[in-house]
Amino acid sequence: MSRWMTQSEAAARAGVTERTMRNWVAWEEIKPVMGRFRETDVIETEKRMRARRGRRKGTR
Repeated sequence: MSRWMTQSEAAARAGVTERTMRNWVAWEEIKPVMGRFRETDVIETEKRMRARRGRRKGTR
């Protein structure tokens, strides 16, 4: 069963800012359901976006 997260929890889990989460939603990279994010979707989106940018987690 998936865990549902708030925007701030999802941002922390993905290692990004809340602004980045809002951008991902605006760009339709991830879709919240009733204002919550599914943890598996957050993980998949984070991996996909980092691969697109060519950055590893933890490097800013």
